[in-house]
Amino acid sequence: MRLPVQIRQILFATDFSRYSDRARDYALTLARKHRAHVYVIHALEVLYYMNERDPELREWFKTIERAMERKMADEVAFFQSHGVSATGEIIIGTPWKVILRFAEEAGVDLIVIGSHGIGTEEGRILLGTTSHKVALASKIPVLIVRPETTGPTEVPELG
Repeated sequence: MRLPVQIRQILFATDFSRYSDRARDYALTLARKHRAHVYVIHALEVLYYMNERDPELREWFKTIERAMERKMADEVAFFQSHGVSATGEIIIGTPWKVILRFAEEAGVDLIVIGSHGIGTEEGRILLGTTSHKVALASKIPVLIVRPETTGPTEVPELG
């Protein structure tokens, strides 16, 4: 006999794109259904050439951080306005590593992440995107939400 799946904590990883908006809808629906808490995280990758001694670059980076903090507040407010407990955090680091580390440390039951749907003309998915790295490396179940299509989708040939 299988036990019902209990989802008490969901990690919603966002890059604040329209692809993340669609994934957010899934995270919201699942959180409401399971009365789960949602952790909203955004990983802000520091570029290797960011030199803290350069005041112009430091100010530019602080401007980006402030913009991300406003976006994060909006994301958390979205969940809360729909009756879902949510907290948000912006973490500096490589996105897929940040997501996996946070998920394991917080003990989440599910990771929800959007996909930009990067692929080739032949319909093959190119590995290397954040969502695919998370899915391949995670010990926790991952829901990858693909972008909506505007027309009929052709099924790619496998093999």
